[in-house]
This record gives sequence, C-alpha cells and structure tokens, in this order.
Amino acid sequence: MSDFAGPVSKALAEKPDAIFVGGPSQPTALIMEEARKQGFEGSFLVMDQAKLDEMATVTELDNLKNSVGVLPVSEYQDPGTEDFLKKFAEKAGEKKVPTSETALNYQGIAIIAKAMEVAGTTDDPEKIREAIGEALPEVDDKYKVNGFPDEITEQGHLLNPDLEATFLDEDGEYTKVPIEQASDDK
Repeated sequence: MSDFAGPVSKALAEKPDAIFVGGPSQPTALIMEEARKQGFEGSFLVMDQAKLDEMATVTELDNLKNSVGVLPVSEYQDPGTEDFLKKFAEKAGEKKVPTSETALNYQGIAIIAKAMEVAGTTDDPEKIREAIGEALPEVDDKYKVNGFPDEITEQGHLLNPDLEATFLDEDGEYTKVPIEQASDDK
C-alpha cells in the first residue's frame, strides 16, 4: 500500500479547481480518496487508463464524484452490450469489471474476422486491411458493445460516432459526454 498523502498535499497547496489523475485504476482511486480526505472538493479529470467503475471497487463512490472519465461499458446500450456483460461475468466472475479495452478488443476481433471473410483471405494483411471499410456494416450486432466504428480512415483510424466519455455527478449518476473524433488531417 502506498502513502499518497505527501504528493497529494503538495498538489492541493496550489489550490486547484481540478486535478488530472491517471494510471492503473486502484492507485488512482486511492489518490482521489486521499485528496478528498484532505478536503479537496473540486473535480477530477481521469486519464483513460483508470476506469471510474473499476475504481469504485476500492474506494467509496463519494470520492469519485464530480469526475470526468471513461464511460463504463455497462452504461452503453448497444445491441451487444447486455450479452457481452453476461458472458464477461461468466468467464471473469461477477466482481471483475469489464473495461472499455476488453469491449474494444472484443469488437476489434469481430471486425478483423469479418474483414477476412470479405477479403477472402486469412493470410494477406493488405487485403484484410483494405476490406475493413466494407466489413464494418456487416459485423453482427452482437459484437457491437460500446459504440461501434462506422468508418476507417486512410491512415487506419476507426471512427466511432458514439464515442463518449462521462461525467460522474454529485448524485453518482453518469452523464454521457460526446467526444469529437480525430481525423487523419487533425
């Protein structure tokens, strides 16, 4: 167990309105907890590696409120979300939190598998890459879990029109916050 009191105290001495935190969920949660213990009432901007719902397994939800971070997978309402969450719990256990990376990889494998089918090959990466755009609308809804890309750019960026962050408010409710998609020219 790490003691974050010193570094947190030093950060709070600057009287910030908001604190940018991040890293693995568990230590990030403990840093936020320490800041609240020291009287910090401001907001947290939580880097994407740390997950609010995962952090809530190691600290009280009150320590996490008034934060912006990654929208929990369980908050999505895509066609495959409910089934994904059920399958995840069966494999990983009820206490394990399914992260956005887990869901994105689940979707990503489905995209590549469909691109292989469309390309007619499993061993020509160039043809598979070229087929991704055509494959995207053909991916079965059961693989659409936390927003789903509808386009791939020339540089290979998958664009997800439903990409969202979240604001965890004072009532412990998640409010979705749309994220502008980066394009190849930005």
